Amino acid sequence: MKNDHLFLLYILALRCRRGHKMLKQLQGWGYAHRGLHGNGVPENSMEAFRLAVEKGYGMELDVQLTKDGKLVVHHDGSLKRVCGVDKLIREVDFDALPLLPDGSRIPLLSEVLAMVNGRAPIIVEIKHYGGAAKVAKAAHAILKDYKG
Repeated sequence: MKNDHLFLLYILALRCRRGHKMLKQLQGWGYAHRGLHGNGVPENSMEAFRLAVEKGYGMELDVQLTKDGKLVVHHDGSLKRVCGVDKLIREVDFDALPLLPDGSRIPLLSEVLAMVNGRAPIIVEIKHYGGAAKVAKAAHAILKDYKG
């Protein structure tokens, strides 16, 4: 049910841009929301994104800034639900972030882009935690040179 709602929101968002030339690059793909996760693979993890690419999916991911200005891929503003630590990402330096349940670390957007390397489309959601404009500026600085 949750994925059905996401799909409808996605279609509504795209409908407004129906004639945009970039839309064709996103069409014809199934999308893995936060990567292809489950069965011990955490959402928004490098493994989830690797599996999405391997299985032929595009992906949607969320980005936000850590206290020291690193652009990480994580959905929630808090680390509680995924990592079990009751802190906000924007209040923690990147090197001090807790590990994901599989023992891996929360990835940087730059790491995900390097791994995907243009093999699948990526939809990047800018989170507002800590200020959407700051997050968008950091994302633009990384994405402007991405060839994928």
